[in-house]
Amino acid sequence: MKVKIKTWEQMEIEFGLNTIGGINCKYFFTKDMRKLLPEDRIIEIHDDIYWQPDNHKFKYKISEDMIEEIARR
Repeated sequence: MKVKIKTWEQMEIEFGLNTIGGINCKYFFTKDMRKLLPEDRIIEIHDDIYWQPDNHKFKYKISEDMIEEIARR
């Protein structure tokens, strides 16, 4: 499923920052995740929870509260 992730600014207002400077949502949105997002913020998640950026060895958990909308493309 493809989804569009909220902007960092939206999530910071909505959830605030944690003690290490990430977004304090359900699974935490990190600065590294922010850097890896494509410009349009549309990503593909697998098993309804995991995102693995292209050419990246790590998977990140994506919680519903990070998602702005289901992508239409």
